[in-house]
Amino acid sequence: MEAEHFEGFGIGLTISKQLIELMNGTIGFETKEGEGSFFYIDIPVSVKAPLPSQVEEKADSMQPPLTNNNKKKVLYIEDIPANVELVRQILNQRREIILLFAYTALAGIELAQSETPDLILMDIHMPGMDGLTAFQKLQTLKETKDIPVIALTADAMDVDIKKALNMGFKEYLTKPIDVPKFLETIDTFID
Repeated sequence: MEAEHFEGFGIGLTISKQLIELMNGTIGFETKEGEGSFFYIDIPVSVKAPLPSQVEEKADSMQPPLTNNNKKKVLYIEDIPANVELVRQILNQRREIILLFAYTALAGIELAQSETPDLILMDIHMPGMDGLTAFQKLQTLKETKDIPVIALTADAMDVDIKKALNMGFKEYLTKPIDVPKFLETIDTFID
């Protein structure tokens, strides 16, 4: 049986370019006729986002103590440092927001209890405890049960969205991030 050949629409390259540029990077390519194309990216290494091997489980070791009580705190629980860096760069547009982050669900729960953020962004697929289980745990804790939680995940299936919303997530945003929609949603919950 022959496999059919389908051409792409080129949207993947457009999305990749936007994400890379949000991280202050560049994308390029070289093409040789008859041989194909070679794509490459150049992304600056951030000294602010620790590498996964450097991350400790203790939430208090991940951020400096907060000193400005007039700002809104947003906690992002996400296991991929590049995703945290992307959200950090997007939220830099909102000077009234302090971004807290944790690379594991357990560290995120600890940080949520100690810092009481105004909003939590939660990835769903994480090693150890997933985002749905972490959300359920947050709902049982006195310090965190009233904090709105938004799912921020690559899962875009209707069944996944409905499940999270039925559990009590306030909103469900998918990756790649639609930046205007993301900021509008954040503004809705922190104003």
